Amino acid sequence: MSGKEERIFLNDESQIEFKFSKTVYLLVDGTETKESDPMAYLKKSVSPNRREESYYVKTHNSLILDPWGVYAGRETSINTSFKKVSEDTYNYFAKYLKTKNSIHLTRAQRGFIND
Repeated sequence: MSGKEERIFLNDESQIEFKFSKTVYLLVDGTETKESDPMAYLKKSVSPNRREESYYVKTHNSLILDPWGVYAGRETSINTSFKKVSEDTYNYFAKYLKTKNSIHLTRAQRGFIND
């Protein structure tokens, strides 16, 4: 080699490869499920080198979807998506799903607003 590095320029974000070795979808009770399951409320992606983790929660109308709230049981008929959140927000929402203690949902919602 001549000592020069080859530089690659990207035209748009679609050219960036995101290689996650494992993506886990979780139900309300904490069990794993597949991506197509509308009852999945949490998503966690781990990079191949295990240096980076990404956390996601299910949302509807830009708010965290509460499985015991107004839209309970309508997960298949409403428009939902997973939004990336901080680890703290993810953990608060996971704790809410486990305990049904509304303070954890409140903290998760506040964290979601700040993310």
